Amino acid sequence: MEDDIDLGESRIVFDGEDSLVFLRSQAKRKYKINILIHNNSTCHIGKNNTMTEQLIINIGERKHVFLGNDVMCAAGVLIRTTDWHMIYSVKDKKRLNLSKSVFIGDHVWLAQYVMLLKGTQIASGSVVGAKGLIAGKRIPSNTCWAGNPAKLISDGIFWDRRQVQKFRVEDSEKYNTFPDDEYIFNYDPKVYIPFNEIDKQLTSCETAQDKMEYLLKISNIDDHNRFAF
Repeated sequence: MEDDIDLGESRIVFDGEDSLVFLRSQAKRKYKINILIHNNSTCHIGKNNTMTEQLIINIGERKHVFLGNDVMCAAGVLIRTTDWHMIYSVKDKKRLNLSKSVFIGDHVWLAQYVMLLKGTQIASGSVVGAKGLIAGKRIPSNTCWAGNPAKLISDGIFWDRRQVQKFRVEDSEKYNTFPDDEYIFNYDPKVYIPFNEIDKQLTSCETAQDKMEYLLKISNIDDHNRFAF
């Protein structure tokens, strides 16, 4: 944890060995997390994220959950890397539901009761609508997805944190047009950090200390388009 972190009423359970939970500063906001992590796994939560209620994260079978910066989690959001139990093919008795890591870029909005299941990758600037369920999908930057299973609702969008509930007429008029390109993300091969590469590197680390050293190398790379695709 960084020095200025307030865990509030959070709960973190390590049920295994050589795992790492790396929590970065939330700009004096309290963490609201409920993390269960098992053997040889990693959980990274970046800077300046918000959680309306406890963000539930379950990580197992040597997989990882990575959140970038400025992620907004509404109430009831759940992230998990496994199905808990195994499913096999009748034909050849091979396992069908292998566990996979979950990755979320910067400035992503997860609305109320969103569920992100194994293999999900969400690029910077995107939105998942209320009660959306995403499993194994790769979500491009500046897109909006919703439904169960979630489908693309719109692309070429971006979002802002300001809450509109108390807006007066003049406030609504002021923000009918956004003033800049701050939340528009574009793929740039020169700065892009592939989620699959992060997954590969974390999985190859033998100890929690190794995971920490690797995350420190990439966590301070704050280029705007680092997780845009």
